[in-house]
Amino acid sequence: TQFALSIIMIVSTVVAYKQLDYIRSKNLGFNQEQLIVIDINSGEARRSFEAIKAEMASLPAVKSVSTSSRVPGEWKSIVQVDAVPELAGENEARTVSFYAIDDSFLETFEIELVAGRNLSAAMGTDTSAILINEATVRLFGWDEPLGKELTVPDAEYRVRVVGVVKDFHFQSLHEQIAPLILGHW
Repeated sequence: TQFALSIIMIVSTVVAYKQLDYIRSKNLGFNQEQLIVIDINSGEARRSFEAIKAEMASLPAVKSVSTSSRVPGEWKSIVQVDAVPELAGENEARTVSFYAIDDSFLETFEIELVAGRNLSAAMGTDTSAILINEATVRLFGWDEPLGKELTVPDAEYRVRVVGVVKDFHFQSLHEQIAPLILGHW
């Protein structure tokens, strides 16, 4: 009995070690090192996020500051929207995850832009521009996604793809990387 229990304990230890090693060494597609996340649950603070962001960015030790509706890997639920590609009917809607981000999100998290351009606060048209991940490109079967339009019927919102980001793990590592839309704040 003691021998069997010893074998079980050794195997359990090896499995736990391999799982922890996998989590430590897995490339998440974004840089999680030296990040501080401040969860703002106050509506007043959210309305003045630009002032808060500017104040934090003025600190000498701060390299980059970003605001977003969600943080990659966090435990909170992610907004899901139905998106319809151009020239398709509403019955061809596909469910995708959605993050609202600012134009420094990619820089702050060091997420790779593989095609097109980043969102820009300086461009007034970027309120209807989006970035998508490679999983979204595959979902819609697009060879050339830049310039394509998506409609979100529930919000009567039409957006245009201006960039594609490399897939990154924004959910649990137990999940495959899902299609994601990144829209301007």
